[in-house]
Amino acid sequence: MQKLFIIITTISFSFLTGCIQQNTTNYKNNFNSISTEEFVNLKQSGKYQIIDIRNKHELQNTGHIPKAKKIEYYSKEFLEILKNLDKDKKYLIYCNTGNRTSHTLDIMENMGFEKAFHLKGGIQEWMKEENDLINCSTSYIC
Repeated sequence: MQKLFIIITTISFSFLTGCIQQNTTNYKNNFNSISTEEFVNLKQSGKYQIIDIRNKHELQNTGHIPKAKKIEYYSKEFLEILKNLDKDKKYLIYCNTGNRTSHTLDIMENMGFEKAFHLKGGIQEWMKEENDLINCSTSYIC
């Protein structure tokens, strides 16, 4: 009897724990943070527009990911520029550490964009992985 009680309790606890974990997961399929590896793979697919939302000073200090469109997060025009982007396209966005892009994902989702991901850890994480950057001090592109 005691063994039966322990087995039933264990099964119930396992089931309950699984349900709680499942219900608390807040994964937004089309709007989420992604790792550097995932960012690189999506970038290489050619199906995503890359957006860098850092300011000019940050760009000059670190450079930027090739083919990134620059839209400064703190500019007066930021929301207007976002609003005018093609909402049916897919976007990869990044900033310095991932904080501004996390907020930007919420804005884009509320504006009706189809899909956007942000680089978890931002350009700082990108540089740790030694991925390609365009140096702004030697390039006219910045």
